[in-house]
Amino acid sequence: MMSRWTKRNVSLALAVVVLLGAVAFFATQFPSVDQTPNQVIQVPGDFETIAEAVKHAQSGQTIEVDALAGPYEESFIISQNDVSLVSVNGQAEIVFPEQNRLGLVLEGDNNILEGFFIHGRQDQWLQVIGNNSLIDHNKIHHVRVLFSGEDNHITYSEFVEAADERNQSHIMNGFVPAIHYLNAQNSHLEWQVGRFKEILAEKSN
Repeated sequence: MMSRWTKRNVSLALAVVVLLGAVAFFATQFPSVDQTPNQVIQVPGDFETIAEAVKHAQSGQTIEVDALAGPYEESFIISQNDVSLVSVNGQAEIVFPEQNRLGLVLEGDNNILEGFFIHGRQDQWLQVIGNNSLIDHNKIHHVRVLFSGEDNHITYSEFVEAADERNQSHIMNGFVPAIHYLNAQNSHLEWQVGRFKEILAEKSN
């Protein structure tokens, strides 16, 4: 005959077995959801527009925009940090809407804008007001660029038919960008496609 202590141990063991069985059952019926976001957001695919993808992006994510599905008539602000906006399958075309002067704003820090053909009107802007962001391998036509953050860079990008506010002139196909530095530190152009350096040298003579 089992002692009271032995019966108690047996009952406890049975309770543990039943509990583990219940946990296993519910785990198979209701699998856990991975809360970690995908590192890559696709447009279109995950979202139909770049603006929607940007709105839902989290720090550390990359938004891949399919050039074949463009052009994209949009205007948006990237306010998050560490977000990369990258064109795939060619150079995706972003056209700023006629009624919007905002254009495109990199408000957060450590963001990347790579591989796009961006164009609009002379009074529309590509603004970089965060810090340590990179604009790389883009074509920027008829759009002004404003830097007001620190350690931002434009590399290997092409500027066409941009207004030069220094003398209020308009240089056709001269690759002279209208780039404005407002309280910006250590932000600069590293290399430009076209005659940018040559024209600057000619203007300084």
